[in-house]
Amino acid sequence: MPFLKTKILVISLFSSQAPIFAEDRIPFYEDYLQNADALGFLENAEAYLIRSPEALEAPRVAMDLMMVGKAANQAKAVSRATDLLLFRYPKSLPTLQFLSSFEKGSPRLVNLLKLKAEQGNLEQKEFAISFCRSLLLITRIHGPEFLKDVSLRIRAYLLATQAGVKEIEDLTFSSFKELSEKNNPLGKCLKILMSEKDRFSKIEGLSKLSGTDAKFCLSFYLAQLTPEESKSDKMVRFKINQILFGKSPDTKLARELLISLPEKLQKIPPWDALLAFSYHLEEDTPKAIQVLQASSETAEKDSEWHDMLVSYADGLTFLENRKKLLVTALGKAIEKMNSDSDCLFIQADWESNASDSKSLKHSLFLGVDKPKKKIEIQLRKEKKLIMGYQSSAGDSSLFGPDSDKIFRFESPGTYPVPKLSINRDNLTGSFSYNFNLNFGSSFAEFLKSGSLLLENPYIGTSKGREVLWNYTLANKFIWLEPARAAMGGTTYPISSLSSGTSIPNRASVTFDLQGNLESAKFGAFTLSSIHMGDASILKQLPNWPEVEIEQGDEFDFPKFMKMVSMMGALAQK
Repeated sequence: MPFLKTKILVISLFSSQAPIFAEDRIPFYEDYLQNADALGFLENAEAYLIRSPEALEAPRVAMDLMMVGKAANQAKAVSRATDLLLFRYPKSLPTLQFLSSFEKGSPRLVNLLKLKAEQGNLEQKEFAISFCRSLLLITRIHGPEFLKDVSLRIRAYLLATQAGVKEIEDLTFSSFKELSEKNNPLGKCLKILMSEKDRFSKIEGLSKLSGTDAKFCLSFYLAQLTPEESKSDKMVRFKINQILFGKSPDTKLARELLISLPEKLQKIPPWDALLAFSYHLEEDTPKAIQVLQASSETAEKDSEWHDMLVSYADGLTFLENRKKLLVTALGKAIEKMNSDSDCLFIQADWESNASDSKSLKHSLFLGVDKPKKKIEIQLRKEKKLIMGYQSSAGDSSLFGPDSDKIFRFESPGTYPVPKLSINRDNLTGSFSYNFNLNFGSSFAEFLKSGSLLLENPYIGTSKGREVLWNYTLANKFIWLEPARAAMGGTTYPISSLSSGTSIPNRASVTFDLQGNLESAKFGAFTLSSIHMGDASILKQLPNWPEVEIEQGDEFDFPKFMKMVSMMGALAQK
């Protein structure tokens, strides 16, 4: 009884309009279901709601539409009905009954609201007002903790700013500051959202982030642009980049937008580069080369754009030959990785900026000894050991950043089990990549995971590698520069261009004279050494510090996972 009284009280708070009686009889699902005509009811119920949206019985019809839609597995009808209940009839008893059917703080209801926000018309203030009105009702029923989901808070905040609902705006915004300070996709998204930058700057920043939250924020800000802003040169340029660098490039639309730019802007290096890329995407590479060569002749000789145009034209001209050489070299190196070497040594280096903007060098070392079933990992900053881990058949050791001593255990530790999947969409031909790092108790499981990485058909077979590189070089703004001799071997430089930039991203892979993969470089990250051989190669592992050693029996897995978490946070930075 108390809960029913609460329901009635909420309704009374939200209800003040006089009843409006329908002139014609509403459709009753009982009349249709006795003849197994669920679709007939759905059709007539939707027609009634269009014809008489203000009828007193309309909320009941919306509720019936939802129930029958679920029973008939008609997702469109269910979506339409829930839209009406949440946003058209939030003051009604059917809506209150619908909301009360969810348990307190229900993840299903949270996800439903997030979906409704994403599907709503973000251009219309009326939608924002309806969403906020419904959200206020829900928080009064379920409590303010209903907004603990940060993705829902983001959507609620943006829609509240549009609707002018200060209560929701203040409630959500106050929780963002701490989260925005974290160096992860969510933190970066919130930092942009909270900034004082203009709308276009936010759009540019969000377009470079991944994740559903960034995508929603981007859609929201794009929807707020005025017709004049949408047609501005700045936005046209943004749209062209979005179209060509998206998952499904529309080359014709991109060129139409290029033509819409003022004539003085059409024939400048940035747009010539994108024009050439659009032709290459259409497999008209000779036309792309022609555009690039003509543009490079008129560009300033000492400019970064001139160098980029010349390099890209050269890469497209010799694309096939260079691709064959690289794919062949990769294949030879992968075959050698499958050889029966006892030991493996890997060193990776990268730089990051400290709070004082000073560049700091980080190094990661990995050593594997098969006969001893031993693995060693070291993370160093400016040559100083920050984190260290060893595990063998009989013991294990840990050294973490929050300790001044080494923890040694009389039992083996855990072993990383990396899993990489490369899959191709049969319809689009595009590739998707997924990497997961799990942990196992067996050294054999660790070795098997390494073998499985090389057994992926797009890595371990010549045909698969060819298909992967054919797709990459045909569909991405990536080209190969001439191979060159380096360190007694051969280096294959790879260049790429990101949306809105003029300076290419540089990468390279280097092979020694025997065909082994020697090193690889991707921007600031360098895979400095990859050696396979006998136990002597593990002498390259730096020594651990001479500090106090604390002995223990059982391996401390929570302490190990804390170290892994810290390494993951550093990797994100």
